[in-house]
Amino acid sequence: GGGSSRRSVRCVEVNEEALAPFLAAQERLAGAGADVDVHMRIASAQEAPEEAVGGASCVIVDPPRKGLHPRVLAALTADPGPSRLVYVSCGLDSFERDCAELLRGGWAVAQAESFQMFPGTDSVETLAVFER
Repeated sequence: GGGSSRRSVRCVEVNEEALAPFLAAQERLAGAGADVDVHMRIASAQEAPEEAVGGASCVIVDPPRKGLHPRVLAALTADPGPSRLVYVSCGLDSFERDCAELLRGGWAVAQAESFQMFPGTDSVETLAVFER
């Protein structure tokens, strides 16, 4: 924003154990001279959806099997909002429900692919890219 070329990455993660690898990656970015502001908040995305989504051009979500919380969906479909959304899903039923809501909210599926990550099970991981 404002003509600045500096990029910003905000991470909202519920698992506190993700903090140590995040800090290590943040140090590597700084050591590599990356011109990016990187911040992490340990919280559920539903606790701070506007903070996680507001002002972002691209958002990556990896919700639990039950899918995105309604507050997160509302933040993602707010206008103005991000122009790209990367959705990693481990629950096909909830992904289908969330996808329908995102499509109603002005998003379009740019690409989607499913992966069988756990042979011998009927579990499917879905990676979808939405744009608007």
